[in-house]
Amino acid sequence: MQRLHGHQNPQKIVIDRLRRMNLIEKSKNNNVPLYVASVVSILILCIVAAFKDDFSQALFISLLCVSVTLGLFSIAGFIEIKMKSALGFETFRWVFVSALALVAYMSRVDAVNDINGVFHIDAGALPLTTIAVTVLRFATYMFWPMAFVCGISLLLILALFRGFLLDGKDDIEKIGLGARVFAAFVSSGLACILICGQLSDAGIKAKLYRIAHKADFVGSFNCQGIDADRFAALFIGPEQRRVLLAERIPDDKDFLNAKDQQPELMRPVSIPTFFPIMGCSPGLPPAAP
Repeated sequence: MQRLHGHQNPQKIVIDRLRRMNLIEKSKNNNVPLYVASVVSILILCIVAAFKDDFSQALFISLLCVSVTLGLFSIAGFIEIKMKSALGFETFRWVFVSALALVAYMSRVDAVNDINGVFHIDAGALPLTTIAVTVLRFATYMFWPMAFVCGISLLLILALFRGFLLDGKDDIEKIGLGARVFAAFVSSGLACILICGQLSDAGIKAKLYRIAHKADFVGSFNCQGIDADRFAALFIGPEQRRVLLAERIPDDKDFLNAKDQQPELMRPVSIPTFFPIMGCSPGLPPAAP
């Protein structure tokens, strides 16, 4: 009887091996998009570094953001693959979703306070600006997670140089793993730099002001006694008969602007301390062209 129990069924061994091979193959297939995203992220970064002097600042920052986005996608995909087993537990899933919801709620509260601090009105009058600033505030909460990923990626890069983590892997897997770790390190590091450099309280308020002019303020309006060429207007109140006025911000007509100019969203802007609110009575109809 002991011999029978100790003897393994050859058919079961074959099935187990096939299952393991199938799992390995699925894992490789799941990693392919992450490998591609990592390699493309690094290639864009190399192009940006090589031709930095030939690019305008707007194009340089745009390509840099694309590279960082692809690197962050690789990080998010890797975390998703590793967390699949953990997400099977209802408790862990509830804690994870609750944490994201809490950060989103805090970001929304910060965005509302930012808008109120700049315009001194209810944020409900600027719905598109509120969404954009919520995203910016959410990004600020990602600083420490990005710093943690950057530190772990650096340790993994050192381990790769020493030959760890590469045993039993073919050449394609080694290249893919190295590219993904390096892309994670660079992307998370650049994300931390962008957050520190661009998303301070003053930086967010400047971006908030520019976004509001683009998204929620009205550029073409007809109110008696108000110079539409000088002011942009935000219609407020349930009847939309009152307007909050702000002097127009000069638009950047060329997205790929001159090399000596920062991208429009990153430029400093003077924010008025007071915004006049006036009633809007329809003026004379505009003259026919």
